[in-house]
Amino acid sequence: MRTVAALIALLLPLPSLGEEMAVMVPQGAFAERLADRVQVSGRYLVGLLQMPAAGFGDARGFSERVLRMPVPEGGEACIRATSQDARYEAQNLFNVSGGPSAWARVTWPSSHASYLHERPLRDFAVLASSEPCARRPANLVPVQLGAQGEALVALVNARGGTVSATLRPEESGAPLRARCQRAEGARRLAFDVQCSFGTVGPGSYRLVLQLATIDGAGWETVESPRLFIAAPQP
Repeated sequence: MRTVAALIALLLPLPSLGEEMAVMVPQGAFAERLADRVQVSGRYLVGLLQMPAAGFGDARGFSERVLRMPVPEGGEACIRATSQDARYEAQNLFNVSGGPSAWARVTWPSSHASYLHERPLRDFAVLASSEPCARRPANLVPVQLGAQGEALVALVNARGGTVSATLRPEESGAPLRARCQRAEGARRLAFDVQCSFGTVGPGSYRLVLQLATIDGAGWETVESPRLFIAAPQP
């Protein structure tokens, strides 16, 4: 029942122009780090975004002005942001406030605003799950980064190797293949591949990654937790 309720919540109509948008607010002190000595995790899937189909171009300034997400069923979400150079990372539990609306702005009260504002948006990955922060999330929700969210994009740490990505509907329909290419950026440490699916309809899916092993002799298959996709916010 929880799965069905979560999916229904994400398929609700987007707020009208006269409707106040809800806000996702961090619970407790905002946890983040900015370090000169980088720490790269072993995660393959680093970000899952709905972003402009043409990319970010020269847009800069990672902040709450460009962060939106569907309001999760249960009203809370774990959101992690990572910079491509692996210097910055933040992970916090957020609670919904205000509304009611199907989408929410995500507040980001960072103490490192100057670093976040001067870097291109393409240098950031965001991964959100509709549940408390845990080592292995069960339900992923793409976050909209930027003014529009026409394209679903997965940001992957392929460790310099080859990767392919497939989006498999849980209900019905044919799997969708992504176009994967090297991510832009001078220091591709936290993630180095961007896989774009273009416009994806609302529903419940599984993301399947196939990554070349470090020795190049074979392939490793990684399947994501269930992910719910809402209609992009206009």
